[in-house]
Amino acid sequence: MRGTSVTGIQTQKCGAQMLFAANLRRIRKDKGLIQEKVAEAADLHVNYISSVERGERNISICNRAG
Repeated sequence: MRGTSVTGIQTQKCGAQMLFAANLRRIRKDKGLIQEKVAEAADLHVNYISSVERGERNISICNRAG
């Protein structure tokens, strides 16, 4: 994880991002879906879904509202 800023916001953001990533992967696997199917349903590239699941990229409302 990244370092903490003076306000601690960076750490909170990273924690929330990693929690979302873990939940996305868990739910996808629980439903028996592969990343390609999730990407297709979300109209996003599979590499983007993979990066989100690893906590490397943050999903935003703009990505989802497309």
